[in-house]
Amino acid sequence: MQTLRTIFKEIDIPSHRISLVQDILQKIVSLSEAKIRRQKRMFLLGSIFSFVGFSFSVFFFGGMLVQSEFFSVLSVFFSDISTVALYLSDFTLLLLETLPAVPLLAIFTSVFFFCIFLFLYYTETKSVHRSSY
Repeated sequence: MQTLRTIFKEIDIPSHRISLVQDILQKIVSLSEAKIRRQKRMFLLGSIFSFVGFSFSVFFFGGMLVQSEFFSVLSVFFSDISTVALYLSDFTLLLLETLPAVPLLAIFTSVFFFCIFLFLYYTETKSVHRSSY
């Protein structure tokens, strides 16, 4: 990582002061653009890996998710609410027993990593834009 001190050491000192300021500003802008490009590449790579993970998890675990009894038990909640309210503790235990935890964990993990990459990209890009002004 280059600091302002190393940037000043690399720039040849011209005879005109205006030229020196322009060279310094140009170097700072080029470094911030390089940082933004690097962050975009990392975000793109992370997004691709997250999408591939999401696709594999839906492909491998999607059948288990759809075929689980969880959704049929959950549909009872919408069709017969009075019975569910009467036996609420048994109903919640039954929902927890039929919850397809592994497929949901696999799918939400890839979505979580995509959100992390999106957050890191946003914060880094915002900090680069803020420091360049």
